[in-house]
Amino acid sequence: MKHISVLAIAVLCTFACSKSDKTDKTDKEHSPGPTAGPTVKLALSKQTVALVKKVGGDKLSARLFFPKDSAAKRALRDYFARLANQSGHKIAVAAHDAKVEPRIARSLRVRKNGTVIMYRGDVRRTMFVGTDTKAVPYRGDWFDKTLRGMLVDAKPRGRLYVVDGLDTRDVTARKQLGYRTFKRIADAIGFKLRALPRAMDKIPADAAMVALIGPEKKIPQPLQTALRRYITRGGRLLLATYGGRMTTAETLLDDMDLAYHQDIVIDPKHMAKTNPPTPALLRTSKLAKHPVWKHLKGRDRQMIFPHTGALRRSTKRPTIRREFEHRTIAHSEATAFADTNKNGKRDAGEKLGEYPLVVAVSGPNGFRAIVLGSSALFTDAIAAKLKHVQYFFDGAIRWLGESREPKKTEPKKTEPKKKQ
Repeated sequence: MKHISVLAIAVLCTFACSKSDKTDKTDKEHSPGPTAGPTVKLALSKQTVALVKKVGGDKLSARLFFPKDSAAKRALRDYFARLANQSGHKIAVAAHDAKVEPRIARSLRVRKNGTVIMYRGDVRRTMFVGTDTKAVPYRGDWFDKTLRGMLVDAKPRGRLYVVDGLDTRDVTARKQLGYRTFKRIADAIGFKLRALPRAMDKIPADAAMVALIGPEKKIPQPLQTALRRYITRGGRLLLATYGGRMTTAETLLDDMDLAYHQDIVIDPKHMAKTNPPTPALLRTSKLAKHPVWKHLKGRDRQMIFPHTGALRRSTKRPTIRREFEHRTIAHSEATAFADTNKNGKRDAGEKLGEYPLVVAVSGPNGFRAIVLGSSALFTDAIAAKLKHVQYFFDGAIRWLGESREPKKTEPKKTEPKKKQ
């Protein structure tokens, strides 16, 4: 059970996929010029104009995929020209025809005309509005609201440092063990990934977040000290262990009042449906109401955790300091057990129970962490195949990246008492 079988991966491929996007660097952008009398005029709100004025030095650009001389393309060009004029912010617009320029369309993952791609700096968002100017996207303020939401969502979020070289698996030799999908997801929501060498003795000042994925090799003492200081001063940490293997992050976990149960958690009743069955693919719908699961609704509220261990409160300290708040945001079904002897079936002494698989940690100075028992989730073999996992990454990184500043609350207005 060291790695997920090829057949298991083939079955997982039936889930929705989302692959990496590449921008064609050779295509030139140009500023929006005068439009040739659009027959449809899209609504432009003061809120959108004000938002564009506040984006500062972020470069704004748009790519429009529409047939040549279509009314829809003219309407969008007119909209961006008015937005640029009223906000005083230059917006570069490039127009394409997906049928005439299929190479550019494929490189940007555009399947058909009627697609708008909006960039804020290096962060991009895509929406499909179609080419029918009588359809909903061209009526009222639908397009304006959607674009405004895209610009807010595409805010640059800083640098995410990944501690490199601690996983005993060679992620470069085997493509399915790589982390390209994780990088793409982080890039898509505004983070820039950087490698954090093991030899580092301090966390860079511009770190918005630090990730340790499957740490098995020994963490050098200087880096371990730097990470502990990072936790103390309120950093953001994404930590994933690997079921069935030892982790070298015990000290960091103990600093957060957590401990790791390294045995693989197996649930014969809720294994992912593969042929032949793969015991290490645990499926659960026990997901707490937490921002990391906001994309999963109704019958889709389930996750697969491959090769997962479990987490529990640390018992090493004689007196547990209640500095850290733990919230289990995913646990196994009650029919699961920790496979201590690694034989794939439940034996005497292996207790059934709801094992915590993902824990959200909050602590002093605004510290936040997401701790998982499965680092295999981050590999391309899983992340590139399961849309559910990509939704989790998106929600988890967003939650970790939220501002440390407390929300300002306006004082309640009190009306003067009336004289009797």
